[in-house]
Amino acid sequence: MKLLLILYNTILLLLAPIWVPIIYLTLHFKGKAQHFSERLGFVNLDKLNSNKNRTILFHAASVGEVRSIHNLVTEIREKFHNINIAISTMTATGRDIAINEIKADYAFLIPIENKIAIRKIIKKLNVKLSFIVDTELWPNMIITLAKYSKLIMINARISDKTFNTYYFFKPFFAYLLKYFIFIFAKSNEDKEKINSIVSSSTTITLGNIKFQKRKIINEINPIEKISDLNYLLITSTHSNEEEIFIKAFKRNRDQFDKLIIAPRHINRVTSINNLVLSLNLTSSLYSNMNTDTDVIIIDKLGMLEPLYITASKIFIGGSIVDIGGHNIYEALQFHKSVATGKHLYNFKEVQVIADEYSLINYLETDIDIDRWLVSNDNDKKLDFISFFEKIDTINSSVINKVIDTMQNIIKE
Repeated sequence: MKLLLILYNTILLLLAPIWVPIIYLTLHFKGKAQHFSERLGFVNLDKLNSNKNRTILFHAASVGEVRSIHNLVTEIREKFHNINIAISTMTATGRDIAINEIKADYAFLIPIENKIAIRKIIKKLNVKLSFIVDTELWPNMIITLAKYSKLIMINARISDKTFNTYYFFKPFFAYLLKYFIFIFAKSNEDKEKINSIVSSSTTITLGNIKFQKRKIINEINPIEKISDLNYLLITSTHSNEEEIFIKAFKRNRDQFDKLIIAPRHINRVTSINNLVLSLNLTSSLYSNMNTDTDVIIIDKLGMLEPLYITASKIFIGGSIVDIGGHNIYEALQFHKSVATGKHLYNFKEVQVIADEYSLINYLETDIDIDRWLVSNDNDKKLDFISFFEKIDTINSSVINKVIDTMQNIIKE
């Protein structure tokens, strides 16, 4: 196994002239180039201003993972008063959320597989316990965190596609998974997949911690120019999904004032704009919004919540094309039913509970879409009350189990 690690690190080093510029350009285009040095390992630990003598580190890849630990971090702060909360992320946006929403004592971009930098961070912050949120298996990071702190994985999950890769390289991933003192699987299915790679009594079905803290509707400011409009919102869409709904919008033009498109990747806005024009509708970008156009395309990050609040209908993409769907909970938290395609499997736990109360509309054909567009499916006040009561019960149970596990570790 050591030979594999040597080979892995050699390949990383040889490919550095490729991946280093890619990382810089990615951060630059997102307006986050100032964080580039952190990605290379130059993390300024002197910014930490705390008299607490121990730290719990969470590694959460991006925005969704960071937000998912909000309630857990809140509970940890209530139970353990002399502990810093540090959060490392893979994205600069996730880092911002860790600072602004979670109020982490320290947040930084994880140095890419740089075990020297990671070791320095662990020692400087006196990290006693590290959590990996979801299944982020970066070899150098895992081995270094486990060497200098206790290591737990929460919300562990393995998709069907990823499982095939893990199983093909079973000895290597089994080697990494053995570094965790506990692996809290999101579901029994995920536990079975993990155990087929590495059989261990430390793998426990815990449940989904990703039922994140709900937003307070009155604290979200709607977009004034469109808040009074009757609009169809399609979000997190991928190529081909926009065309399906633009055509559906045309067929049902008398039902809505506007179609608003918030694509998964905003670098696609130009091609979407051209698509709208080719289908004989008018279009404008949010950054230069013209409310007289038929379609408005969102070209700015962080706009979903203000859009969800006042949308008449919401479709969540990545589900007609086989991506697995995107976070339906972000819309449901505003007491809005959602529609998706049939390929919704990335959020099974939320989906199962939402299905109990008929809060999801599944669309496969144009007939399904047209029927949904003219239906009235948002009068479900009592259903949403029951839905969130169940979510809160599950979330509380999951957090309590994590806290109980932490008790003995923190006392050491």
